[in-house]
Amino acid sequence: MVRTFVSLVGVGVAMIAAIVAFSFGAQTSFSQSGWTQVDLTGWAWAGAEGSGWISLNCKTVSESGGDVCSQSNYGVKIKKGATELPLEGYAWSPALGWIKFGNLSGFPGAGGNAKITVATGKVSGWVRVCNGTADRKCGTSADNTDDAWDGWISLTCENVGECAASKYGLKVGEGRIDSSARFSWGQNPIGWTDWSAARFDSPCDSGQTCNADGYVVITDQWCNVTVTDELCSGGDVPPVELVSFVVEPSVVRAGNTVNISWEVKDASSCTVKGTNGDEWFSEGDASHVVTNGDTPVESSGLLHTSDFYIECMDTGTPAKGPDELARKTVRVVPTYDEI
Repeated sequence: MVRTFVSLVGVGVAMIAAIVAFSFGAQTSFSQSGWTQVDLTGWAWAGAEGSGWISLNCKTVSESGGDVCSQSNYGVKIKKGATELPLEGYAWSPALGWIKFGNLSGFPGAGGNAKITVATGKVSGWVRVCNGTADRKCGTSADNTDDAWDGWISLTCENVGECAASKYGLKVGEGRIDSSARFSWGQNPIGWTDWSAARFDSPCDSGQTCNADGYVVITDQWCNVTVTDELCSGGDVPPVELVSFVVEPSVVRAGNTVNISWEVKDASSCTVKGTNGDEWFSEGDASHVVTNGDTPVESSGLLHTSDFYIECMDTGTPAKGPDELARKTVRVVPTYDEI
């Protein structure tokens, strides 16, 4: 059994801690945060018809950075919520114009406004390019009939019940959009949009600790605290053992991908990361073996020389880590055009 408590502030924290200690005999020191919203920064990339980069915040107006907040103070916010975190605000695309998150209506399918589900990290709902509305300002839900497109961007295939034909959607990882679930869909000129370059500062550091009575306490990145009935382990914990970490090929042309596989023993979980922004997470099986599965994972197209590395947590309770076990460098060589 687990007991989950949403973050509280002030006197309420002391009251909850006292109730826990009295009722269950497992007293917890809560590390709380009074956050209300965090900025979604970085970029998305819309690949159809040259739509290109989408800036999610005036602090990151292009691929190379750049702050234009003094000229145009825009951005997308992740708002605090109990079970769902609404996404609200505006993003900017030089090709598409303003893209609105939240406070929309007239959706072409299920899902409603854009939001993150805390329990799963899944992103659902819709956002809209304002040039797809009749007034081109998102001041109305009516479509822009002049250009014959509506500007809607679906953040998950579940919105329109088409997952059997095309399974897509977004999922939030630690401080970022998970590269394993990073695509949304909108009709041309939007097409597929890759959100893997989106970032945010998590309001809390996630992890596990032991409380004074020896119970495991879990804190997630949204500052929700879970007190479990699991006792912290004592004694020796076997060290994590790297069996293999393969990144192939080691040299690629610009835009090409690499395949990555791994096997680790005596680990509870591992994360493989690339300095290009890719990231994969895998958990151990009943024998504490962590692998990538039956087939290697494929990176995104590499534009620059990149490192790929693997970090793992041990099998202790709570688990310790992450420790970097291996790192491989993939060199990207330029592509030349004949003249």
